[in-house]
Amino acid sequence: MASKLADVRFIGPVMGRYALESRMRRKGVQIFACRLQSISARQVIASAPVPGRIDEGITVHFHPFGTVRGVVARHVEGGFAMDIACDDDGRDRLAAKIDWYKKRTFAGVTDKRQHRRFMPSEPRSALVLSDG
Repeated sequence: MASKLADVRFIGPVMGRYALESRMRRKGVQIFACRLQSISARQVIASAPVPGRIDEGITVHFHPFGTVRGVVARHVEGGFAMDIACDDDGRDRLAAKIDWYKKRTFAGVTDKRQHRRFMPSEPRSALVLSDG
């Protein structure tokens, strides 16, 4: 039985990357940048240039939460919603990471970087190579 922590979710922009199952066998780099909109222990919603097909396997990585695997559940404007595929222990671990990040973000802990981070006004982009 999953803990109550499994219901925690975070809404906010976090930069990440993803790979679609159908593009992993292609030649060249097939990893795309994305921006997290929302994450829970059950679903990820992200802005992305290539949303993939419904029910297609997908692997996403967001630094605070790690690598998460699942399937594209539906398309949203400018991206996708992904159902996370993992067992209850995996959900609890992810929920704990989400809870930690949420507390860290909203508690006002300062970043110790030399320069401030910034979010580009238009984060979606796609690179098309000469071979398609």
